[in-house]
Amino acid sequence: MNTPASRAPETAITPIAGGTLWYQGVGKCLLSYFRDVQLTHEGLELIFFVDGLPLYKGSRSQLWPILMQVHNVPNTPVMTVAIFWGESKSLILEEFLDQFVDEMNHLFMNGLIIGNRFYWVASRAIIADAPARAFIKGVKGHNAYSGCQKCTIVGELHGHRMYFAYDAERQPRKHSDFCDGKYPTHVNKRTPLTRLLGCDIEADFVSAEDMHLLYKGVEAKLIDLWI
Repeated sequence: MNTPASRAPETAITPIAGGTLWYQGVGKCLLSYFRDVQLTHEGLELIFFVDGLPLYKGSRSQLWPILMQVHNVPNTPVMTVAIFWGESKSLILEEFLDQFVDEMNHLFMNGLIIGNRFYWVASRAIIADAPARAFIKGVKGHNAYSGCQKCTIVGELHGHRMYFAYDAERQPRKHSDFCDGKYPTHVNKRTPLTRLLGCDIEADFVSAEDMHLLYKGVEAKLIDLWI
């Protein structure tokens, strides 16, 4: 279709440890959508979603997309910022997230020009289920002794189940302490998300969502008991 070589999709595909990464970019998504949609707001508040999904049964091939939606502009579609493909998760977290963090920091500092108007850009929240959240934050899984992502409580193992009892001495986890390496039993590796401007690594990560807590959790258990 006579697409210029500089705009060919292949130029956005980068080999990284464990697979390949296609990075379209936050700015390109916003410019493409709002090119034909009138924007009445002064800025764009973004929500991001990260998860992994298998491509085929009986295969380790999987995708890890970074998706985005504009929270403060109703009815905006979900946009694809990046997609990682590999036989497992990205082996080096920095290679998976660095481009995203660098671009978001640039947009946070400089904003985005759409048409002839300037708009501020900021991250509101990052949504992921428990395994994906632990992966992108570089922390222990939800079934580890120090797996709680909101406070410093230590879990107790009974049989094959880990539970976290009430503890009046527990302390809420803080962004500054996380970045300063004060949670050695909780953090596995450094994540580029600690560099994301305007993002609190603790408060801005949604740690509870309907699907796992209600529909596949409490509600599923209740239905099983009723039946």
